[in-house]
Amino acid sequence: MVRSDALPIIADTLNYEFFKKSTSIGVISSFTELDHKTIKKALSGKPVSEKVIRKLANFFNVPPSFFCDFISDDQLELFRINSWQGFVKETKQDDDFQPFIDIDMDKPDSKSQIDIIEKFIETLTHYINTFKSSQNKHYLSTELIDVSEKTKEVEALKTGLKLSQYGREIEKFANFYYGRYLWWEENTTSIDHYGYITYNVYSKLVIEISNNSLPRYYNAPIGKIPNNPSKVFTKNEISADFMVHYNNYNISRDKLYTKQDFLDWKKKK
Repeated sequence: MVRSDALPIIADTLNYEFFKKSTSIGVISSFTELDHKTIKKALSGKPVSEKVIRKLANFFNVPPSFFCDFISDDQLELFRINSWQGFVKETKQDDDFQPFIDIDMDKPDSKSQIDIIEKFIETLTHYINTFKSSQNKHYLSTELIDVSEKTKEVEALKTGLKLSQYGREIEKFANFYYGRYLWWEENTTSIDHYGYITYNVYSKLVIEISNNSLPRYYNAPIGKIPNNPSKVFTKNEISADFMVHYNNYNISRDKLYTKQDFLDWKKKK
């Protein structure tokens, strides 16, 4: 029996991402909290819920529309925090964030609440910048090792601890919601040099601190997303190859999509 909220899935694109990432159903399950049966169902092309499709798109770091024609890429659902430790770890992948604050300013203690929120935002900014500035530097045998480079992870842990402490303080007087989306920047100048379009991808964090108790949604400015490989890489379609470059290495390694590779994979599957 098919669920009433099930949507048709574009199985070719999903299976191509599965092939390119060289992953397993077990790995996908551990990261998405989807059971093996649901993942196999999606890979086989059977309809699944929108939530399942979005979780799969998030795992493969692609727009949800890669896997379904009936999903909006710019609609972002915000969720409550289940684990501050999990939130802090996930924030390593973020390039930027957008805060929305809406608390009751008529309360006597609103000034102290705003001060806590300000400290949280300052700490979050510092935490994200720590990972944006970190690099895998290789030292020659004659060079002295920079101790500050080696202790960045420890400093980040200290900052993350403060971040979670401020977050728990905020939850005492307001609701905290968050969500993430990918912002896509198209660069066509790479065609002349490399023969493909480049899409630079940035992870954006959205947080809302408010007294709202209903599920929260946000229309995300996602930029220019690439075309769906399974739709443009057909034998009779003229289309440009493209490279997806993730600005933050914590998200994913870069991925090159070529028509020849897609057609070769489809022939073998």
